Amino acid sequence: MRYEKSILIVTVCLISFMQTAWSSDITLDELKQIVSKEQDLITTAHIIYIREFTSNEPISNKTTGTINDNINESHKNVLTEEDLYFDTSIKMSKCIKTDLRDVNSLMAQYNIPDEHYNKENILTSNVSINKAGMEFILESPIKDPCVFSACILNKVISRGPEFATLGVIPLDLLNKLDTIQSKNVEEDGKTLLSIEGSYKVPSGNGIVNVVIICDPSIGYRFYKIQWNYTGHVYKEYLADDYKNINGIPYPSSYSKRNYDENNGAFKREEKYLIEQAEFGIKLSEDDFKVFVPSNTNITDFSGNDVIFKIGTGRKIGVDEISALAKKKASEKQ
Repeated sequence: MRYEKSILIVTVCLISFMQTAWSSDITLDELKQIVSKEQDLITTAHIIYIREFTSNEPISNKTTGTINDNINESHKNVLTEEDLYFDTSIKMSKCIKTDLRDVNSLMAQYNIPDEHYNKENILTSNVSINKAGMEFILESPIKDPCVFSACILNKVISRGPEFATLGVIPLDLLNKLDTIQSKNVEEDGKTLLSIEGSYKVPSGNGIVNVVIICDPSIGYRFYKIQWNYTGHVYKEYLADDYKNINGIPYPSSYSKRNYDENNGAFKREEKYLIEQAEFGIKLSEDDFKVFVPSNTNITDFSGNDVIFKIGTGRKIGVDEISALAKKKASEKQ
C-alpha cells in the first residue's frame, strides 16, 4: 500500500552522526544503566504520525462469505493518521485517529453492502482517552444525522509509554539476557555496535537468540532488533532516520514485524512515520478529555456490563465516564 502524502518533520533538526571514540566493549549492567536513563527522558509529548498496519494472518473463526468476515478482512490493511498526547507521569494519553482509506473503494473490494452501519464498522476513526489502562473510545460516525456511540474498556495498553521510548532498547528485553557479546559493524556507511545475547523461552523449551544493532553516539538507540527462534527470525523492530527533537534522538520511521517462528513467513507489520513531535510540553487533565455529544450511546465492557446514554453533551475524562458507568450499574441492581 502506498501513501502519497509527503512526510514533513517540524520542530526538528538533524542529529550529527559524527562518531565519537567509543569501545565495542560494554557490559550488560552498563547497558542497562544507560537504557534506564534514556527511557525516562520523555514524559510529556504531542506526536502526529502515520500508522500503516499490514497483516497476512487468517481471520479466526472465519465463516465463508459473511459480511463481518469481509469487514474483518478490510482491517488487515489499515492506514491512519494519529494525533497522540501523553503524560507518562500520570499514566494518561489521548489519541485522535483518522482512517485515511477510501471507504467506498473498500466496500467494493471486499464485497460489502453499501450501508451506513457497514461503513462505520469498516473505518477505524475514533478518539480514545486512556488512564492507567482504563480506556474510553468515542467512535466517529459517518451517517447524518449522526448517532454517536462509545465504549469503556479495561486493561488497555496506552500508546504513551511505547512512543516515549521509540528507538530505546527495551529494558525488559535486557533483563532477560544472562550476558552479552558486542562488536563493531559497518551498516549504511555508519559504524554501529552489534550486541548479541540469548535467553530461554518461558516454557523452558528452546533458546531465543537476540541481535541488537545500535548506535552508542545516540544513547545506544537501535536501528534493528531481531529475535531468532528455531533458526528463524520471528520478530524484529526497525528504527531509522533519527532526528534531534528537543535534545532527544528520535526515529522518523519505526516498524514492528512478526514472522512465523517455524518457517519465517511474514505475519504482520505495524509501521509509524513521524510527521511532527514535541517533547516536554505542558499538559493538564483537561487535555485528556473528549467532547461527548448529547445522547451518545455508551457500552461498558470494563466489568460493569451496562449500556447508557450521556444526557447533555460535554467534555468528559476517564474518571467521570467510569463513575457514570458504576452508578448505572448500581442502579441496575
